[in-house]
Amino acid sequence: MQLKPITAIIVLIVVASLSVAGCTTGSNSPSNTATPTATPTATPTATPTATPTATPTATPTAKPTPTPAPDYTALLNSNPYLANGFVITTPYKKTTINGKVAYEGVLSKTGTAFKEQLFPMDSYSDALRYGEELIASYKAQGYTTSYSANSDFWRGDLGNTGVSIGAQESLTLPQPYTSVETFSVYS
Repeated sequence: MQLKPITAIIVLIVVASLSVAGCTTGSNSPSNTATPTATPTATPTATPTATPTATPTATPTAKPTPTPAPDYTALLNSNPYLANGFVITTPYKKTTINGKVAYEGVLSKTGTAFKEQLFPMDSYSDALRYGEELIASYKAQGYTTSYSANSDFWRGDLGNTGVSIGAQESLTLPQPYTSVETFSVYS
């Protein structure tokens, strides 16, 4: 009977292996075996971090320095009109009229005063164009044309007031200009 110790060892091995595997229970009821569930594990993720970047800055561009317009006050007050019998009764002064640089003074001849405004321009065509704007403005005020020569001179009257508007390439000023003279008209 030598099978007994071997049988006993085999039975013990089977029981031990079944116990370890959890297949044996103390009752005949179905076993409650746990179903394994997946447990989420945290996976490290990269979090973007703000890295400061250089902000481009505008490089200031050099603006050309405007060439100052010459001041013709001294020239005008040296009385270039004497040859024509005019006298300066109010000296010329440099001023701004309608947003434009102008020279304003009063001349007189044989008792009639002429208020004169001279507007220096960059070109003769600019002088003509500004003269046309002024003529339209005086016409809108009710001035009627009493004389017109070509496109560079116009005279209008309104009651006892006259106005002459002209464009010159250079006569009184050494550059193109538009002139406006207002005066009293006697009937």
